[in-house]
Amino acid sequence: LFIYGLFGIPRLEVRGAAIAVGISHTLGFLITLISLRRPTSTLFLSIHELTTPNWMSIKRLFKLGIPATVEQLVWSIGQVIVTGYVAWIGITALAVHQILLRLQGVLSMCYMGFGFTAMTHMGKNIGANEHLTAESMGKMTHRIAFLFVLCILVLMIAFSSPLLHLFI
Repeated sequence: LFIYGLFGIPRLEVRGAAIAVGISHTLGFLITLISLRRPTSTLFLSIHELTTPNWMSIKRLFKLGIPATVEQLVWSIGQVIVTGYVAWIGITALAVHQILLRLQGVLSMCYMGFGFTAMTHMGKNIGANEHLTAESMGKMTHRIAFLFVLCILVLMIAFSSPLLHLFI
């Protein structure tokens, strides 16, 4: 809406894309915050816990998070190198590469969401010493994620031309 100026909204092009991203990130943050502040939520975000840090937990978080951070840093550097090679080939190849990276990003978000959900439920069940429930929850999430991504793949193949026309 902000990029092309649809439905009475002025055409803002690149500035509109930036505004849309800002709005979507803000809405995502607010929805997450509201969800985590509900007392019925599985993961309740306590303001008291945020204002009084538990240094032992922070130390453990950094100890566990550093390998993942290094992995993501190396992955990002690799993506920059690959993008540089693709740009060297030509502008058309770079455009196609960027489109495919966006599509890959959408699919990655889908399976990461299912993965985080499975991890949360499995951790909760393992913490409650319900190991069989945790295992069955993991298997069920795996099946659901597989079917979901398979449906997305079929839709992307079936509507590949209109999907690519969004970018050109």
